[in-house]
This record gives sequence, C-alpha cells and structure tokens, in this order.
Amino acid sequence: MARQQHVSQRTHFRRIVPFPLLFLLVIAGCSPYAVRSLEQPTVPIPQAYHHGAMGERVLGQWWREFGDPRLNAAMERVFTENFELRQTWSRLAQTQALARIAGAEQIPQVDFRTGASRLHSVDREATDLRGSSLTRTANPDRYFVATGLTYEIDIWKRIASRRTAAQLESVASRQDVEATALLLTGAVVNVWLTCQEQYALLDVLREQIRVSQTLLKLTELRFSVGTGSAVNVLQQRQQLADTQAQVPVVQSLLETALNQLAVLLGRVPGSLDELAPSRSLPDLPPFPQLVSPTMLLVSRPDLQAAQLRLQSADYRVAAAVAERLPRLVLQLSYEFSARSWDTFFRQEIGSLIGDMITPLVDGGRRRNEVVRQKARVQELLDRFGQTYLTALREIEDALVQERQQRELIRNLERQMTLAQSTLDVSRSRYTHGLIDYLNVLVAVQSLQALQRRVISERKTLLSRRAELYRALGGKWTETLEAPSAIRLAASPDPAVLSGGRL
Repeated sequence: MARQQHVSQRTHFRRIVPFPLLFLLVIAGCSPYAVRSLEQPTVPIPQAYHHGAMGERVLGQWWREFGDPRLNAAMERVFTENFELRQTWSRLAQTQALARIAGAEQIPQVDFRTGASRLHSVDREATDLRGSSLTRTANPDRYFVATGLTYEIDIWKRIASRRTAAQLESVASRQDVEATALLLTGAVVNVWLTCQEQYALLDVLREQIRVSQTLLKLTELRFSVGTGSAVNVLQQRQQLADTQAQVPVVQSLLETALNQLAVLLGRVPGSLDELAPSRSLPDLPPFPQLVSPTMLLVSRPDLQAAQLRLQSADYRVAAAVAERLPRLVLQLSYEFSARSWDTFFRQEIGSLIGDMITPLVDGGRRRNEVVRQKARVQELLDRFGQTYLTALREIEDALVQERQQRELIRNLERQMTLAQSTLDVSRSRYTHGLIDYLNVLVAVQSLQALQRRVISERKTLLSRRAELYRALGGKWTETLEAPSAIRLAASPDPAVLSGGRL
C-alpha cells in the first residue's frame, strides 16, 4: 500500500522597505493644514456693560435667589424628567459614540476567517501517453483558517483630525445639554411667576368684589331711604359685574400656566399636586454681581458650544486637506490551509502588503470638500460672533428693562396712594351729598385697576431679574448628570471598552 507523504509547505516573504516608504514613515503625523486657535469671536469684546451696576452676591443656582422651596423642588424634577432635556442627553450619547467610532480608525483592525471550498474542474482536452483524448475531472477540497490585520499609517493626521473633530463635537453636545438646562430654568421660573401672579390677582379680585358688594349694599340702602337714585344703584351693579368678569380671564390664564408648568416638569397637565406654586409673588432678590463680558465666554454654555463647533469644523478642514494626499495602508495576513482535515495546519501562507493609495481623478470631489469645510468654518465663526452679540444684548436689555420697570412701579405705587386718597375723599363728600356717585365710581375703578396692574408689573420686574440671571449663565450646569435610565441605555458594551474588541 503506497504511503501518502504529507509535505509542509511554507511560503516565506522578505520585507523590502524602499526609501519613499521610509520617508513617509518619518513624516507620519504631520498635518499639511495648520489648525487655528479660534477661541474668541471676531467682534470687539467690551470692557464693561453699558448699563452695568454693582452687585451684592455671586450667583450659583440662580433660581434659589427667590427663596422658594417649592420652586427648588420643581427645578430638581425638571433636570431629570423634562423630555426636551432628556433628548439632549440622548443626543450627547450619540455624539460620544460617534467620537469613539472616529477614534477606532486609529486602532488596527483584526479579522478572523475560516471556511472550506471545493473546486470542480473538467479538462476535455487532456491526452494519455498514446495521444488518445480523454476527459479529466477533479474535485479538490480546501480548508483554511486565516487572520488578517489592516492598519492605516496616519501620515497626514487625517484620522487624528477626524477623531479630534468628533471629540470636540461631543463636548459641544455636552454644552448643548447645559444650554438647554439653562433655558429651561428661565422658562420654568417665568411660568412659575405667572402662576403666582394669577393667584395674587385672584386674591385681589375677590377682595375688590367684596368691597364692590359692600358699596352696592350702601347705594341700595340710600336708595331705599330716598337719599340715593336708581342710577347710582345701576352704576354700582355694573361696576361689580365688570370686576367679576375679570375672574374667568385670570382663572383661564392660571390654569393654562399650571398646565404648561406640568409639561415642563414631565407631568400630565393637572397633576402638579405638591409642586404647585405658592399664591404670592416673592420679593425681589438682591442684585447679582455681573459676569464680565470676557468671562461671559466661559459662563454661557451656548457660547462654549459655538466655539467648540467652530474648532471642530477647522479640524474637519485639516481632514479634508489630508484626504487629497496619498494614504499608506498596511495589510498583514497569515493563513493555515490544507486539502483534508488530517493534513490541517501543514500549509502556511503569510503576507505583508503596503498599499500606497494616491487619488488621481475624482471629478473635483476632494477639492470641493475642502472648499465646503472652509466655508463651514466661516459660517460658524460668524455664528459665534452673532451668538456673543446676542448674549451681550440679552444682558443689556435685562439691565435697562429692570431699571425702567423699577421706576414704573414706583410711579404706579404713588398713583395708587393718590387713588386711595381720592376714593376716601369722594366717598366722604358723596355721603354728605356734595358730589354725585359717579365720582365715587370712577375713584373705585381707578384704584382697583391700579391694584391689579401693580401686581402684574411686579411680576414683570421679577421676570426681568430672572432673564438677567439666565443671561449671565453660570458654572452650576457643569454638575448636571444624565438620568440613570439614559446613562444605562447610552453606556457602551464593556467589551467595546476593553482593547477595542467587538
């Protein structure tokens, strides 16, 4: 019986590194585009605010300045349950995953392959030793196990630039979360103050209705004893009805504000319960210390997000420029194969291939991508400047509006004092029959209108202060954490974090 001999076949290779390859390895990591430091907008940064004033305290979580425990509890719920804020956390998780994906290109990619094949061949032109034609059929089998490694040497920092751009975009998304939280605090406080305003107006209206009902009884009594007229009674009834007509309007505004507040807190409308606002407006807190126009670039998360996206876009320009240059890709593979299972692992083939890929003709795609990315940088640079100017305007507007609102309230309070005196004198003179009841009616309507307006203007003053607080930003947003459910959903598989394995 003939003995089948198994021969181990090995293919050896020599690695020859030519001088151009050595040169490329030496300059690896050099970018052909110098990324700029774009940390400030192109608009002039003022030294101080035009309408600035000296403050009494440094702001932290600014809504606590109003001293309302219910508001503080509601705000804590906003940071965990508000659906708009939760969406920004999910978007942050997406950008973090994209940053990890971009960074994965810097790690060698390793594949494992295994398989089997059978080749069926028919040769009808074969001949035997006597020259006679015959047909030969072959069905060779092949079994293999192979590993392969692919790695691109980042000669022009194309991959590194993409990774840095993605990381900056991820950090900008974190600033988006903080900016959204900052905007939500302003929205919640404004709705909260609106609810308190409507509660206060309802209390004032109830008192005004009680006073009007008392006046109506007096006019009816005077009419019954012959010292008054039916016209006076009708006028007072009309005045009472006018005051009562204000209640549904205020009640409607209150209910819609409570519904809006519930949605901001992530609740179904009508389910605030213990988180409902108190029935009175708070006092105006002490004036805060203003953040300087320069430090505003650090205290406002929307400005930081704009600056980070601008820097990210400049790194994408560097990646687009590098995309037009040659790429060096190394491919290492090793394979074990055999024609049958009993001779497995006796045939080995190893290879190392270095591919230099140089773009030649692409219809101008890469060149125009560089143009597009540079235009994107200019767009974001202008957006950064516009965002900074908007931030300055918000602070200046809040400062001047608060100053004028204070003056308005002082004038209204003086008017209300005079209106009260006018009413007292009018009622006294009417009692003695010196003037007509119409004068009393006008005095009552004037005083009641001023009482209601002072409440609304006080709410407006508090809203102006809240706008100033929000416009100043703050570092408190840095302590925000994603809700636990979102953290678990967005956390990568532990296997991904261990050595880049799948």
